[in-house]
Amino acid sequence: AGSIDNPEAWTKRRTDQSQHRYAAILQNCLSHPGYMNTRKQELMKMRMMHHIDEKFHEEALKRCGWTVEEFERGYKEGQDVPDCDDELHHDWKWHVTNLILRIFW
Repeated sequence: AGSIDNPEAWTKRRTDQSQHRYAAILQNCLSHPGYMNTRKQELMKMRMMHHIDEKFHEEALKRCGWTVEEFERGYKEGQDVPDCDDELHHDWKWHVTNLILRIFW
């Protein structure tokens, strides 16, 4: 217990977990653009802490149907960006992501 038999496999598993977690949080934030714009700094901090490189970030955006330019701008062309101050109008995914970001980042 506590020893690592295969450091390369352990590192790969941790990297995969971090990437999967980042992609899930990113997808949730992108589905709530007003919220995403208030959490961009946390997303960038998460990328730095978990070594999420630009290539993976771009791939995750693409899987969500977003471009880097849209992400930087904070919304997709033609997308309605609601005010994110009213927490009562968010779904459970928003609340879980918000909790995760507060706890871990």
